Amino acid sequence: MYNLLFVDDDKWITDSIRSLLDWSQFQFHEPFLSYNVKNAKMILSSQKIHVLITDIEMLGEDGFSLVEWSKSNCPETICIFLTNHAKFEYARKAITVGAFEYLLKPVTAPHLEEILRKCLAQFSNRNGKPSSSALSPLVASAISYIEENLSSPLSREGIAKALFTSESTLSHYFVKETGSSLVDYITSLRIQKAKELLAETELSITQISIEVGYNYSAYFTKIFRERENQTPKQYRESSRL
Repeated sequence: MYNLLFVDDDKWITDSIRSLLDWSQFQFHEPFLSYNVKNAKMILSSQKIHVLITDIEMLGEDGFSLVEWSKSNCPETICIFLTNHAKFEYARKAITVGAFEYLLKPVTAPHLEEILRKCLAQFSNRNGKPSSSALSPLVASAISYIEENLSSPLSREGIAKALFTSESTLSHYFVKETGSSLVDYITSLRIQKAKELLAETELSITQISIEVGYNYSAYFTKIFRERENQTPKQYRESSRL
């Protein structure tokens, strides 16, 4: 689980954002809140904060000074600005100080979800190719759904609907975190399952094709041949030599 800190001198805004999402869904604890830079630095010094989201214009020190301090003292923390101002000079300075994102208020739940998924992907990239434990909740849920429904019709639309997300969001993060498209992943899993059944059971080719989600054995044989350079029957025979 990751820690997130919101900093804004408007208490209503910080409280509203904290209640915007089910944070555990994104592998985050309930966010820390701070209403000034001084207190934010204390939290950053005493807690491992993975993501910092801060306003720019605040009483006393501003968000730029906080991010600059964070870059020096907590270099692993992802820093994001959330502001009312679409000023070019602000956006340019945000890039200069190394901000990960520059968001405008009011932030919506879908937009915040997108940003959190980007952060999770960033954490995964720091660990090299992600293991199953490093995948975001969305991608991990997609993989579980595919595995549980392998014998049923599977489509990007159906999976996205089951996970309450959009096709584009699901496809983007699936490719980013696994290196494979949904269609290719599903096909690979089905062929792997078919190979196990061919080698270990006496089920007919037709029965196996249905078991792994292909209603027509001829189509299953075509896909299998393209992947394995041999027919299911040939694979069965060679696996038992």
